[in-house]
Amino acid sequence: GRTAVIAGEISTREPVSLDLPAIVRKVYEDAGYTEESLGFAFDDIIVQNLLHEQSAEIARAVAHADGRLGAGDQGVVFGYATNETPKLMPLPVMLARRLMGRHHRVMTSGEAAGLFPDAKAQVTMTYAEGEPKEVTAIVLSTQHRADLSLDEVRTLVETLIIDPVIPENMRHPECEIMINPGGRFTTGGPMADTGMTGRKIVVDAYGPFCQVGGGAFSGKDATKIDRSAAYLARYIAKNVVNARLARRCVVQLGYAIGREEPVSLSVSALGTGEITDDELTQLVREHFPLTPAEIIKTLELRKPIFAGTARQGHFGAVKTFPWEKTPVNLEFARPQPQLRPFVSLTMTDQPAEPPMPELNLRDNPFEALCQFPVKWNWCTRVGCSTCGNGLILDKLKLLGQGVSPKTEPEEFLSSRIRYWNVPMTPAQEATLAGIIADASFQWLVKNEEEWFFNFLWFILFRLLPEYDRRTRYLTITLATKFLPLVGFETHMGKYLREILRSSTKRITMRELGYIRSAL
Repeated sequence: GRTAVIAGEISTREPVSLDLPAIVRKVYEDAGYTEESLGFAFDDIIVQNLLHEQSAEIARAVAHADGRLGAGDQGVVFGYATNETPKLMPLPVMLARRLMGRHHRVMTSGEAAGLFPDAKAQVTMTYAEGEPKEVTAIVLSTQHRADLSLDEVRTLVETLIIDPVIPENMRHPECEIMINPGGRFTTGGPMADTGMTGRKIVVDAYGPFCQVGGGAFSGKDATKIDRSAAYLARYIAKNVVNARLARRCVVQLGYAIGREEPVSLSVSALGTGEITDDELTQLVREHFPLTPAEIIKTLELRKPIFAGTARQGHFGAVKTFPWEKTPVNLEFARPQPQLRPFVSLTMTDQPAEPPMPELNLRDNPFEALCQFPVKWNWCTRVGCSTCGNGLILDKLKLLGQGVSPKTEPEEFLSSRIRYWNVPMTPAQEATLAGIIADASFQWLVKNEEEWFFNFLWFILFRLLPEYDRRTRYLTITLATKFLPLVGFETHMGKYLREILRSSTKRITMRELGYIRSAL
């Protein structure tokens, strides 16, 4: 109803002088409860203040006499990060949050007049090999004005909220969109349900992608590890994934009331790690704060920064939250690739040939590729006079290990390319082809040979269906470089744009962003 109850315990050094009714009413106003047609308005709220002083026994257990700070309660918390989105959050969770952010914007701006604040969204996606593929179901329920029909509400929501956030090329052809599937929804908010801090804790965290410890975040100060240690666990997981030590990471921490150090710590890469889980756990012990006092200092948890978490979420929403930053450099812990000796499969009875000489790609990148026993009649067109040999396009098999789009092309080619016709994974083939293209780009800018485009994109897009996510990202980045150079309306420009359009169902949200910014 119209009554808001503020209850709990507090410890302060000075007497508290807060206008709680004004604070509460401001929160209701910001949430959108401004119309009498909702059954009440923000200025009608009755505030009941049941705050009281914290137990002296708990206070002594937390704040030690020697100044040390213990955990404010016992509990277990979890943190999670995944590289499937730029914010290192699960894509379905981020899409659901974007839907709700869009709902709030169109509601408060008046663009979707008749929609009210009580709303929630759910997004279901298919995954393949750990990567999100297609949206298969969208559920969005929203309170609305009584004079709107259900069809009008559904049209408003689909056109103004769902379509801008989840376009058709992200959806499965049979994606089911359910808007107010329970029918009309005219009575909602506090007039229909009793709200309470601590509900929907899985929504506050990572959806179904990671377990939760059971404690709520909101309404707790930083000594309560339900909140502060959960933020730390997210901070650790995000830094691990950002350093490419794992594609996904779960961090678990356990604490006992009054104790400083955690009673348990484990880090799991869920089978995606570059190093073992035990090594990750030891790395975390050595490089991250784990006591309540250290957590509070590192994550700046004494600052009044928590209001945004209640509306936008605790994780993945606001870049300025300290626990969403990734300042810890863990790149040093990534294992260096161990290069094995290479032998030609066509000459297994012969000793391995000596390493290739150091290559200089800056003048003509194809000189690096002209030293192989395969005839190719385009050699003279590249201006390479090293020898009479070259490449055959339909036998593009470049060997590489420890492939990374961030590797310097010159270093990569000079140290790793040895022979053709050696078995490789599709991802290795495609990544190496992309690196060759990147190394060739500067040469192309000077020479402007159109035949080069045909050669280059034949390599890249012949392999595109087999690309892994990192390689597709590199390819899209290259495409956005080449398009402005060749011109959007040239034959080659139209060809590249068509390739990009036909590939959008296989690329990630981050890659789509790059394409849209370029086109």
